[in-house]
Amino acid sequence: MTDQELAQMINRVWADLPQGDIDPDPSTKTLLCALFREWGRRDPLAGFAALRKLSDEWYKNSESGVQIQHAPGIPLLYAILAGFGERDPAGAWEELNTQNLAVDNGWILGNSETPEMHAVLDSIFAKLLAESPELATESVESGHRLRYVAMRTLLANMQNPDQRLAHYRRWLMEAKAGGNNHAFSPVFEPLILHYALTGIAMRDPEQAWHVLPASGDPLIFIESWVNHQPEQAIQFLERKLIENDRTDWLFEFGKALLHTHPELAVQCLTMAGPQVLDPFAPAPVLTMKDPQWPVVEGMKPGIPIEELQERWRKALDDPSVPPAILEMFHPLLETTD
Repeated sequence: MTDQELAQMINRVWADLPQGDIDPDPSTKTLLCALFREWGRRDPLAGFAALRKLSDEWYKNSESGVQIQHAPGIPLLYAILAGFGERDPAGAWEELNTQNLAVDNGWILGNSETPEMHAVLDSIFAKLLAESPELATESVESGHRLRYVAMRTLLANMQNPDQRLAHYRRWLMEAKAGGNNHAFSPVFEPLILHYALTGIAMRDPEQAWHVLPASGDPLIFIESWVNHQPEQAIQFLERKLIENDRTDWLFEFGKALLHTHPELAVQCLTMAGPQVLDPFAPAPVLTMKDPQWPVVEGMKPGIPIEELQERWRKALDDPSVPPAILEMFHPLLETTD
């Protein structure tokens, strides 16, 4: 496919995108991500410029007040970066350090934590680590604006769990001693700790539990575990919440699973029960998320909203589900009806 044919195909698919708050279907997302990844491999700067122009037009044609998370320009920016990183990981990593990569309307890489953002940043750094390990390791010490990505990816690639924890603790002490706490801010430290504990939870959940700081979120170390062994992860968490009298942990875990494991989410919320809710406070709001975009090759686009709703309905059709939990699901089930 020539560059001209690639651009023409992108324009044709883009012209058929839904406007406003309607999420594109998974096949369209997969196709667009593949096309923009290819553009990133060939000429990322031209791809950024073309995406900016297309995004401007999309916003002009959309209704006012459209939510920014529905704008296709954000994930497709990541798709271009993913392609750039496949061809030239060192160049892509340096671009991330020196440029905002801003698109109109304040879309700046790193302005929000999304699965797409983490997938592409991790993929770029993992390839850099494989090709230039010294350059990759220097990112932690050099103050790269995305050094927290370098930290968590280095941790994820360490086979020895004890080595992971030792590196995490050393980086934390050095950051606090030197006053450079950006990577260990409340936003980023949980992401690094998550990777420090990844693998330990599946091998030895009790060890991971005791390593978790007293102020740490117990869901951090279990999030990756649930994708591989969901039933075991939930059973462990249920036992721990009983031991610690913290049913709110299971409630939060249920909310975290809503869009990836709908049946398990209902199970967790049901086990937690309405007793975790403050009778004098408004009921917690369960929010709908759009299925993610497969910005990295092999990444799944997520469960379509309609399928999620159907699976929630089936799981909720159980007499053991408390009325208070059923009530919380009403906004989600009515979203696209």
